[in-house]
Amino acid sequence: MKFSNSSILVFFVFIIYPLGALPLIIIEIYNKKNYAFNYLAVFMGLFAYLWIPSGDLSRIQEDFDIIKTKEFLDLFSVISLDYMYNVILYIFGRLNLDFAFVRFSICIISYLFYFEIIKKIILKNKNISSSRLISFLVFLIIFFLMRFAGYLTGVRFTLATSLFLYGFFNVIYNSNKNGWYYVISACLVHFSFWIPFLVMLFN
Repeated sequence: MKFSNSSILVFFVFIIYPLGALPLIIIEIYNKKNYAFNYLAVFMGLFAYLWIPSGDLSRIQEDFDIIKTKEFLDLFSVISLDYMYNVILYIFGRLNLDFAFVRFSICIISYLFYFEIIKKIILKNKNISSSRLISFLVFLIIFFLMRFAGYLTGVRFTLATSLFLYGFFNVIYNSNKNGWYYVISACLVHFSFWIPFLVMLFN
């Protein structure tokens, strides 16, 4: 793996002062450096980590405190169709990690899925990918259309949405059957996605 001077600079600045690294990350995204998307995802995850649980998030925090005290097989006796999400909470609880780490991790993963979609959309369209400026503007438009509050107050739904959209994109636009695994995973994270899954299946 080759490391450029700019990537090394971003790494050390990000470790020392993440907010100060943000302009460097944005510049690298403008320069079409794919590694910069990973830093931006982690940066957004830090916001999720620092967010004070409120509203629905406080209820999920209570669920987390209950689930981490249960035995693994007891998770499947809970009246809930969101089995995969409960397993995620269970694993973090057993590792004695705070719920903030759940938000941090899920936020990063969700953004990484979205960034992969954005990169593939840009790459598939020559009119966009041929121009560095247009590619950057398309990224900014899609990025700011994402509802970040959803990453903080709807952890379960947000993860399911990112999994479903990534799977949908791969199945429909890339003709990649592996995308179905992500679609089904989304259904197991949040039960509401069984409906769009069935729509996809019978179309």
